[in-house]
Amino acid sequence: MAASLDRYEQKLTDEARRWVVRLTSGGMTEFEMSRFRNWVADCDHERVLRREMTAWRKLGQLGDFLESTICLPSPVELARKRVRRWRVSGLAVAAGLAVILATPSLLLHARADQIAHASIERLTLPDGSSVVLDAGAAIAVRYAESERKVELLRGRAWFEVKHDKNLPFRVSARPCARRPAARSTAVKSASMTVCRSS
Repeated sequence: MAASLDRYEQKLTDEARRWVVRLTSGGMTEFEMSRFRNWVADCDHERVLRREMTAWRKLGQLGDFLESTICLPSPVELARKRVRRWRVSGLAVAAGLAVILATPSLLLHARADQIAHASIERLTLPDGSSVVLDAGAAIAVRYAESERKVELLRGRAWFEVKHDKNLPFRVSARPCARRPAARSTAVKSASMTVCRSS
């Protein structure tokens, strides 16, 4: 029995809400007004309609309150914000691409001890050996107690090695490493092998 009363009350509430919306819209026809008068003549209908009208007014007051306390941006301000967002996004993408494109060069500069930028350069290594770097070539020099190691990071190089039978001289150009058989050796990093020995 309570369930059927609840369904009846819910049905009345739904009908009353529809009437409240139609009444406040300001666009009711004469036929709809006639139907409304007939509907509201019932005591239960009038009671539920009054309750829903009170709730509707409170919602309107709440809306007025929120509108006065919340400063909503104008369409022009919203458009400016969108443009700013696109600019910031564009700058972020550009910065990301710059980092991605610069990373190999930055890594090379971090690892290299010597870089020949625009011209061929002749250098003397700490043990007295010499190296001629082609333009754009880069090397990392790693001398230890047991060996002398030079890593060709980029480009081509010609090595003239100072002989020391107790301290081998190794040149590596990824992925292979070779011990030069002679005192002078040309190495090219693109092919990753020792190119010529004499």
